[in-house]
Amino acid sequence: MIAIYSPAHTLHDPEFEYYDGQATPYAERASRIDSILDGCRRVNIPVQASNDKISLKELRSLHGEHYLRYLQSKCDGVAEDAQLMPSVFVNDTYTPLTHHTYEAARHAAGLAVSAAEMIASGMQSTVYALCRPPGHHAEQNAMMGYCYFNNAALAAQRLTSQGKKVAILDIDYHHGNGTQHLFYDRSDVLYVSIHADPAVAFPYGSGYQDERGVREGLGYTHNFPLTRVTTPQQYMATVDKATAIVNKFEPDFLVLSLGFDTYKDDPIGGLGLDERDYVAMGSRIADALAYPTVIVQEGGYNVEMLGRE
Repeated sequence: MIAIYSPAHTLHDPEFEYYDGQATPYAERASRIDSILDGCRRVNIPVQASNDKISLKELRSLHGEHYLRYLQSKCDGVAEDAQLMPSVFVNDTYTPLTHHTYEAARHAAGLAVSAAEMIASGMQSTVYALCRPPGHHAEQNAMMGYCYFNNAALAAQRLTSQGKKVAILDIDYHHGNGTQHLFYDRSDVLYVSIHADPAVAFPYGSGYQDERGVREGLGYTHNFPLTRVTTPQQYMATVDKATAIVNKFEPDFLVLSLGFDTYKDDPIGGLGLDERDYVAMGSRIADALAYPTVIVQEGGYNVEMLGRE
């Protein structure tokens, strides 16, 4: 396995967000990636910097032209030392814009696509793309939940453009509404998500068990919403159910949307998992799903924990 990151991720550096109506320090900060990089180096995972930036043509394969123009123009209009809370194209207050947000988001998406190309070419069997800003909440025409472009979906799209089947396994605390919706009517991409019950957790409007896809995509979406009192043993049993669904699909490639906000002490998540549980879960997934894999970083906001082995 190799880990790749973009130095451009630090360009996106908002100071605050609105959480429950209050201005609070921005949780999705640059130190998240720095902490993960330190952890990778400590366990001898090779780390490689990348300056790849996704093309507009590739962005347009999943995101709308008007949305892309809006995002770029709004960022261009923000002063270097300011930030903007948009009032359109967004349904939350967790996606502020700075002068460099558009640029950083294109580099994050480019990182995911580069990782997909590395496994498609056989250069690597597993690539960990330390994408920031994250992406799985980004819709075709909307930013939300710290996400501007859908990195995992764009990686999957690059792989399907080569005629391959892709399974996306999402284990972030929050449901990946954007990823689900982008492939909801397609059968070449399987979406399986394990997440907190959307009745009480962001994004609230998606991630319920009865959401299964539509038309050609019917049966290619599977959601496993969990309560806050889920035990690690129950979580691992759910992982086993999810990996069985992936294996039945028989994909050519796996995209793993990896969130560490299921950690017991995450400031905006928490499903009771600790460091030992992540080691066990990683081994469980690797043993069950022996496919060339792109791991895409999503959430996880306890910065100190992110760098632990």
